[in-house]
Amino acid sequence: MRALLGLALLLSAGTASAAPTARFPETVAPEAREAPRADKPKPAREPWGRAAARERLRRALEHDRRGDTALALAELNEATRYDPSFGEAYVELGRLRERARDLAEAERVYDLAARLPNVRAQALFGHARVVRALGREAEAFRDLEASVELDPGRERLELLTAWYVERRSWPAALVAARRVLATYDGEPGAERERARVRVQALVVLAADADPVVGGAEHHRGWVRRSLAKMAKKPR
Repeated sequence: MRALLGLALLLSAGTASAAPTARFPETVAPEAREAPRADKPKPAREPWGRAAARERLRRALEHDRRGDTALALAELNEATRYDPSFGEAYVELGRLRERARDLAEAERVYDLAARLPNVRAQALFGHARVVRALGREAEAFRDLEASVELDPGRERLELLTAWYVERRSWPAALVAARRVLATYDGEPGAERERARVRVQALVVLAADADPVVGGAEHHRGWVRRSLAKMAKKPR
């Protein structure tokens, strides 16, 4: 029992986020560059409203990098005025409101963004964080799970795992943790090892309730079959 509690405390310590890495454009030799073709179609130009909104977003991000949140918010509000369907501006606006702990406004903005298909996953991710901070945990879980279904990125899966661990929902946490580990395939390193150890700990905590090991052969869903393969694959 002490060993299980120790594992629970270890898992509930939170998740680490990877530091951003700079990416540089590849250098292309002059002779390897494609020669211009007279018959090559020109790329379609964005409508004026979208182009103006995108420029406002660029300015907002620059202001935010410099620490001027007020100007960033002003630019983002202008971006949504120029193009009310420009989802990226709403998501960034929600993020800044969330960071400023203006949770009611952040929720409103994320809710608007969630209606736009191209940013729905991002908007639901932000909305989940905000409504959980407002005390609506069940709604937060629904939003986060929906975000993961739309786009199972590592950051979202990490947060989902952490939330399940906090609730001591070991089987659900184990499923999410295995999906996190799968994102590290081909990426050796400390983060992958940490994800692997977490899966092992959750296997112990879930015990017979492991949703993959228990009855995996009788489940026809592709998600369960994939998870079963992950569980049996040596790490």
